[in-house]
Amino acid sequence: MENISFQNENIIAHIADFRKITIWDDNKKIVKRFIPKDAGHEKSVLQPFDEKKRNWKEVEWSTFIMLKVEEMLQGNIKDTAFDIETEIEKLIK
Repeated sequence: MENISFQNENIIAHIADFRKITIWDDNKKIVKRFIPKDAGHEKSVLQPFDEKKRNWKEVEWSTFIMLKVEEMLQGNIKDTAFDIETEIEKLIK
């Protein structure tokens, strides 16, 4: 089972095996289930043919997060914390 959690100020999101996401926004809790399991592969394959283009910042952020996850796996790191905007600024400079 794959699990990933994100936190940004008062918002926490937890993705459980690409089947369920739980979002806490202060005292509000939102739960969404995805059946069948959706890891986003179909959308990523079809994305070049979609007229709606992704925001470039989203591309930077998702790329950085995937590289951070790979770094954690290689280093057997169980958890980490970082400010994504600060980290991306360091890389750009």
